[in-house]
Amino acid sequence: MTDEFDALPPDADEETRERLARHILPQMIVLNGKHPAPPRTVEHAATGQQAATAAVINAVLDLYNPAQLDVLTRIWKQLG
Repeated sequence: MTDEFDALPPDADEETRERLARHILPQMIVLNGKHPAPPRTVEHAATGQQAATAAVINAVLDLYNPAQLDVLTRIWKQLG
């Protein structure tokens, strides 16, 4: 993403979080367009998609601090 995101302190203020989310959003839109999520089907659930999703969520929670998670949440809400 950006060096600023990587260096974002856990107690970053609201304005900084919102500005950073707006800055990163266009990059995420491009990435989402190049790598769309696969369609959800019964077969995906049967092959472990839920376990994979849980693993990714746990990794994200381990990697990022609360302010970074807030920025990611803002971005994903816009991609929604």
